Amino acid sequence: MQLRYCMLSALAVVSLGLVGCSGLPKPVRGECVNEGRASPACFSTRSSDYEAGPVFCSERYQHGHTAKTLSPRARQLAGKGYLYALAAAKILHQENEEGRDHRFGDTDLLKHNAEYDKNSWNGFQGAVYERRSPDGREIEKVVVTFAGSNQWRDWFIQNIGIPVQYASARELVLEVSEDPKYKGVPIVAAGYSLGGGLAVHVKKHPATASQVQEAWLFNPSPFDGILGGDPVENVYVLFQDNEILLNVRNTLGANYALEQNKADYGTIDSSKIYGHYRYSLMLQLLHAADVNYWCETRGDPQPSDALQVLRKSNMRACESELDKTNARRAAAEAAKKIAEWTDPFVHCTQD
Repeated sequence: MQLRYCMLSALAVVSLGLVGCSGLPKPVRGECVNEGRASPACFSTRSSDYEAGPVFCSERYQHGHTAKTLSPRARQLAGKGYLYALAAAKILHQENEEGRDHRFGDTDLLKHNAEYDKNSWNGFQGAVYERRSPDGREIEKVVVTFAGSNQWRDWFIQNIGIPVQYASARELVLEVSEDPKYKGVPIVAAGYSLGGGLAVHVKKHPATASQVQEAWLFNPSPFDGILGGDPVENVYVLFQDNEILLNVRNTLGANYALEQNKADYGTIDSSKIYGHYRYSLMLQLLHAADVNYWCETRGDPQPSDALQVLRKSNMRACESELDKTNARRAAAEAAKKIAEWTDPFVHCTQD
């Protein structure tokens, strides 16, 4: 089993390297041809050169008519878990080109506790966020987040079976659990990619399992340091429907969650590599959480917290006036369409 584990780990790493630029979505914004000549954007690995559509903007364009494209489970899990996804996305944010192209907004429901920031020699990165009550006075959950594959050393150290980051993840959870400030406050572990593998590790490992109430995994790695075992209660797996690690998880039998705690999202049509990017899934979860709010409140015109996060976000794919105009047009067309329905909420309760 260990040999098979290592071979598949190596295969995943090589696959990511070989796909390279071809893993990006096809150009859809017209950058490829300019006065009959190919644009440099066609040869760029800058993913935002290939992004387009209202999903990258801040308008509520998904509600009644598009609710049918999301199962009730997918909407509800997005509504329940988008804050954990946001916390896990923020730990991965860097002030580089990609980071400037995809910057997510803040919310008063999440407060960063910088005291617990970790960035060690072995590639381990961890952070702690407090999930606050709507009035901001109470800490409802402590969110321990783990970074994903920000660096190539993460892939090589973690995926060849060297468990250094697993130990670091357990140590962070235990440190937080012993903080008097958080006494009696449930701990939630969360992460994208390799960070998802660390999140499920601390939920499954005997040393930390009782400390972690829930684990939320987003496009998770199939490697959790504890091979085998049945799905674990209170583990949630949210993923893009075609992301690259899906087949690897299935092959390895990394069936972390019960069926009712899984959901896939396919609003953004992309390649397998791009589908693994955190900002692709994060955007879809924010829109899905807003759809869930719209369904649960029966069309409350007030913006949900998820929509407010979107409005505070900055995506390069929606920075031009044309992009914003197209997004507003899509939102207006959606509102007009559902206004003509006898029951605009018909898809809120149907699979």
